[in-house]
Amino acid sequence: MQSYLKILRQLQAAEVNFIIIGTWALKYTFQDCLRDYKILDCDLILKDDLEMIRRCVRVLRAEAWDVRVWQIPIDETVTAAFLQGKYYLRARQGALVLDISYECDDFSWAEIEAEKFTKDDFQLISHVQNLKMKQGRGTAKDLAIILLLKDLVAIE
Repeated sequence: MQSYLKILRQLQAAEVNFIIIGTWALKYTFQDCLRDYKILDCDLILKDDLEMIRRCVRVLRAEAWDVRVWQIPIDETVTAAFLQGKYYLRARQGALVLDISYECDDFSWAEIEAEKFTKDDFQLISHVQNLKMKQGRGTAKDLAIILLLKDLVAIE
């Protein structure tokens, strides 16, 4: 998890408005409970705003991250037409992977932003919204996380 802090802080410094979602956000909050859970990536969500997406890509590329959409390399000149309907960027640097969503079917940006909370200057999705997203996907890993946290976070 520590490996991601540098780039997250660089994105913040460049005023990229993001909210951390997914298992990384849960482990960052519930470190004792998820201590042994291996994190494979860090998931972020951005407002679906072309200039914010371009700023994010510019920061990542300046820090030597490979940024792609559907396996196609992109840079800060990416267009709205190209991004439409593709949902997220994937950035890689060595073993690190950032999945950066800009379109979300589960909750609108406004809903996520309204319920976010802050820990150590990072904005994180609410636990309830995060676990509802995992519940909706229903993968074995997502359901295992829900089970691990069932006594800490109640979801309907």
